[in-house]
Amino acid sequence: MNMTNGPSRSAGQHLTVLMLQVSLGLAVGCGQPSLSNPANSGATAADLTARLDAAKAIQSVSLHDKTLADLAKDAARAGVGAVTIEAIGAISSVSLHDSTAAEASAALARAGKSADAAAVAKSIQTNSLRDQTLARIATGN
Repeated sequence: MNMTNGPSRSAGQHLTVLMLQVSLGLAVGCGQPSLSNPANSGATAADLTARLDAAKAIQSVSLHDKTLADLAKDAARAGVGAVTIEAIGAISSVSLHDSTAAEASAALARAGKSADAAAVAKSIQTNSLRDQTLARIATGN
């Protein structure tokens, strides 16, 4: 142990510490406002598209799907239908796809994007959930 400069670390330990720091920075958003807050819908289509590109590059299937689901809901709240549709389409888990599509279609409808809301709802694979979601859009609920 090097007493003058603190404990010495191997290259592997430095890499581990760096990876933890990067992971923590990403987890807290590096101090940036979270789009997961419904009040923060000022995201631009360009920002959301960049986030979509990053999410689609995630190799872990579960993290890939969860990140895409969160992004789809953020994009829907911001009224950006194209990103919402693409993000939902890239989710591999049928149950997560369907629940995200139902929630996102409602958010798109609230944002005045009924055509996009209907397109998202039509992608729901569970018949009863698809019909319920389409009925809500059609009736304005």
